[in-house]
Formats: sequence, C-alpha cells, structure tokens
Amino acid sequence: MKKWWWSPGDRGPLDIRMPMGYCPHGPTAKQHAAMLPDWILELLFGGQAGGGKSDWLIMGGLQYVDVPDYAALILRRSFQDLRRPGAIMSRTKSWLNDSDAVWNENNHEFTFPSGAKLEFGFLKSDDDVFNYQSAEYQYVGVDELTQFTEFQYTYLMSRLRRPSGIEDDHPLAKVPLRMRGASNPGGRGHQWVRRRLVESDHPDRMFIPAGLSDNPHLDAVSYKRSLSMLDDHTRAQLEFGDWTARPPGPWAFDHKHIDAAIERGARLDELRKRGEMPEPVGGYLKTGADFGEAAHFLVGWPLERKGMYLCAEHTFEHGEPDVEAYKVMEKCDGIGWLMDRMRYDASKPESARLAWRTFRRERGEQYGRPSPISFAKYKRAAILHQRRMLRLAATPDKLGYMAISPTLETYIRQLYELQFKGEDTEDLVKIDDHGPDAGLALVTPLTKAYDSAAEEREAVRS
Repeated sequence: MKKWWWSPGDRGPLDIRMPMGYCPHGPTAKQHAAMLPDWILELLFGGQAGGGKSDWLIMGGLQYVDVPDYAALILRRSFQDLRRPGAIMSRTKSWLNDSDAVWNENNHEFTFPSGAKLEFGFLKSDDDVFNYQSAEYQYVGVDELTQFTEFQYTYLMSRLRRPSGIEDDHPLAKVPLRMRGASNPGGRGHQWVRRRLVESDHPDRMFIPAGLSDNPHLDAVSYKRSLSMLDDHTRAQLEFGDWTARPPGPWAFDHKHIDAAIERGARLDELRKRGEMPEPVGGYLKTGADFGEAAHFLVGWPLERKGMYLCAEHTFEHGEPDVEAYKVMEKCDGIGWLMDRMRYDASKPESARLAWRTFRRERGEQYGRPSPISFAKYKRAAILHQRRMLRLAATPDKLGYMAISPTLETYIRQLYELQFKGEDTEDLVKIDDHGPDAGLALVTPLTKAYDSAAEEREAVRS
C-alpha cells in the first residue's frame, strides 16, 4: 500500500501530499518548504547549483497521480536535455521502472493505474508551444527555466486548466493548478525570470532559494571543488545563486537602468489600457528601424520633457516588412532609419537595399517620410544619449527619461546582452543587435548636443 503523505513530525499543518511509493526518498527540508504553498500559481525553486531542483520538480509532478484524469508535464529546452544520463526524464524512469506506472516511449509519458499521466516534452523554439495548443495540464514543471523565453513560459501557463465537465465533487476539482520552475541564474532568460519571479511581489508568484547546503544527497566537498574552477561571474551565479552578478567587461547599458525603464513602461502600459495617457504630440508616433538581412522596427511614443516611451516592435526578414508593420507605420511620423552602405549587397535579393527601395516606393512618401541616418557618424553619440535616458528612468525628477513596454521582449533581451568590444572602441559586439540599433535611430535626432568630442567625454563622465 502506497504512502501518500509526508510529515516532518507529527501529522499537522506542515504535512504535504507525497507519493512515497513512487519516490525513492522523502523531500529535503527545503524541497518540503517549496511543496507546501500549493495554492501559489507560479513558484521558482533553486538559485544555487546542487539544491535538488530536478528531484523537486519530479516530486511535484507525482503528487496527484492517484487522481483520475490528472495530467502533469515536465519540460526541458531540447530532447537531448531530457534524455541525458541523470537528466530529469532519465531520473524519473529510474524512480518508476519497478512501479505500477507504465512507460510509453513514443509519447514520452508514464500512465498510472488511476489513468493519470506524467508527460515529458521540450520546446526548442517558440513555435513548439503550439504542439500543446489543445492540451490540459494541472501541473507544468520547467527545468532550467532561464533557458526558455518568457513567451514559451506564459503560453504554457494557458494550458493549466481542468477538463470540461469536471464536477465539484470530482477529485480533480480539488487538485491545485501549479506552474513550477527550477533554475540557476544565467542563461538567455535570466532577466525575465529575475524580473517575473525572483524580484516580484505579485501574490501569485513566489521564489524559494535553495543551495548545496540544503541537499544532503550530494557530495558537497567535491561539488564545491568543481564550482571553484569556474570564472568569477559564473561561479557567483551557480555557487552563490547571485541573480545580480555582472558579467565581465564594460556594459553598454546598466541592468538596473534597463529594469527601471521596463518598470516605467509597465506603468505607462496600464495608463494606455485605461485611456488615461495623453495622445502623442501632434497625433504622431515616432519610428526607428535598423535594416539588414533581418530588420527591427520600433515605435516610440514621444513624451514631454524630452522623454520617449517605446511601445511596439516588429521584426521582419529578407527585406520585406509584414502587413502588421505597415499598419503601425501608417500612424507614425518618421524619425530615422539607420543606413550603413557596408551592409548592402545588391547581388543578394534578401539585401536590405531591396527593403529600403520597396518601402520608399510603396510607403515612404505617404507614411512617415523616413530619412536615412549615418550609422557611423551618430551611433556612438546615440548610444551615450540612450544610456543617459535609461539612467534617468530611475530618476523621474530629471529632464529626460526612457520607458520600455515589457511586451518588447526581443528588444529588451538584446539590450541586456550587448557589450562594448573594449574601452576605446565606438562599435558594439554584433550579438543580434537590430533592436537596440533601431532604438538608436529612434533617439539619434535628439543627440545633436552630444555630437562634439568634448560633450561626449562629459556624457561618459556623468
């Protein structure tokens, strides 16, 4: 007979539902603490390496497998990540191989005597979320959450629901809906995970840190020795769970200033939704775009006192803006389009030159009158001005600031990733920087005061 409850002492309010018949060991104290608040919709567990994150995700998925119609999903970024020795799917198989759960290799799922299912999946790209479009789960666990995009995460949250026709007296009606993530700092999704789950005060979100000292099942001495071989930045993230650790090298834009601009943008988003935000001056939005083999198009809402609110973005490839981008352009006045002749190759049909000529011919005269901006001449000055505007986002009493809508996921991610090549260079590392370059085009006409070398040096010192 299976034991379905775990208690750290006498039965009482700290008891949790725990299928000990399927788990080779009980939860650690920290895992137990992270399983208690099952009424919390979103919960992130981990931070430091070696905290028992994967075991915790498996335990959470198994908690209600005695309930008919219960369905749980555990995700990694790729199938290879799932199936590696010691990875979460392989570990679950070792837990359940001698149990009454039946494994289906084709569907990558266990079925239990109750009919409940525990499924494993992966999301290699954003489009993979649509493989789950009609699915219904009561538990979604995401291992190494910072490897995922926020879109993937929030879309899977829409799959948290119960089948239609479930009556109040059905056992499944009492099963909580849970979105659970496990991760260390770092990875492509570091910033959105930090913003959404680590530093959020939302009542339906929680972060419970865990580290090597919380996990008695690992050899702490040898693991710490391995972690000590890492560079200082990665070690700060993995060994100490530091979500604010800065990578080496001089950053073009400071994290805390971008965070402040995003927070301001979220407030402006709410004002727009409520219809309480003044219309743009003259009724026109402003535009900035960076054309290349891929291109990025940003819309800015001019604000009083030299501020700018970035409220929409479009990306398009192979030189042709999509229909939705044109609809936005129709409402825009032109600020600028970065033009760098070194990028264009007339022999390639996907070249940005084709995009530029097409836009000028079909739309340019009618919508926005876009004007080319010298990429080399203004980029350094525009970077300095954009940096200043971001810095002032945290000091609203100053004369200028920038606000960024949190919906601009691509632009925000690219801002966080950009670094200078070195102290003396005027260019940026080419790490998918079309969005920030479009932002530079958006603010370049505002940078005339920064065009002299003396004023650039003053801007750097400030």
